[in-house]
Order: sequence, then structure tokens, then C-alpha cells
Amino acid sequence: MSLDQLMQAVSQFASWLLPVAVLVYLVLFLKTLIETLKDLSLTLLTAQNEIEKLDGPLQTLDDLSKTVDEVHAAMKQMASSAARSAQEGMEHVREWFSRSREEAQETADTIRVKADDMMTAAAAAADKAMED
Repeated sequence: MSLDQLMQAVSQFASWLLPVAVLVYLVLFLKTLIETLKDLSLTLLTAQNEIEKLDGPLQTLDDLSKTVDEVHAAMKQMASSAARSAQEGMEHVREWFSRSREEAQETADTIRVKADDMMTAAAAAADKAMED
């Protein structure tokens, strides 16, 4: 057997062996892929169970958040209403002070006029008494 014939025999053997080797590697690859997908499926199932466990607390947190929002809106409305009421109250107090001051001024003016009248009458009576 010559070197040429040996190389042809090896080439023929390799051409039969190569598809078998590729097929074996393909089977091993597919087996590993299937095992990995099974593990991934188990991992995803576990993750889904853990997420479902969180569903209750997350719902409670959502309800609490809505309650806080409602309380905030009510407090905001109450503060606005209180500010409006305080402003109206201050207007009423300001009007009352203004009216009281005007009434006091009018009373003081009336007393002054009466006192002036009395002083004039007293001066007139004193003049008349001095003349007599």
C-alpha cells in the first residue's frame, strides 16, 4: 500500500466519521440545551411563585398609597378652606374695628360738641351773672 492509497483510505474513513462525530456533538449539544431549558423552566416557575407571594403586599401598598393620596387631597382642601375662613374672619374683624373706630370717633365728636355747647352756655351764664 502506497502513501497515496493510505491517504485516500484515511480520507474515506474521515468522510464517514465526520458526519457521525458531528451528529454525536449535535446530540450532546441538544441534550445540554434541553437540560438547561428544564432548569430555566424551573427557575421561571420559582420566580413566578415568589412574584405571586409579593402580590398581596404590593396590593396593600397600592391601597395605602391611594389612602395617603386621599388624605393629602382632604388636608389640602381643609387647609384651603381654613385659609379662606381665616381671611373672611379677618375681613369681618377689620370691618368691626373700622366701625368701632368710626362710632368712637362719632361719640367723641358728639361729646366734644356737647361739651363746647355746655362751655358756651356756662360762659354765657357767667357773663350774664357778671352783668347782673
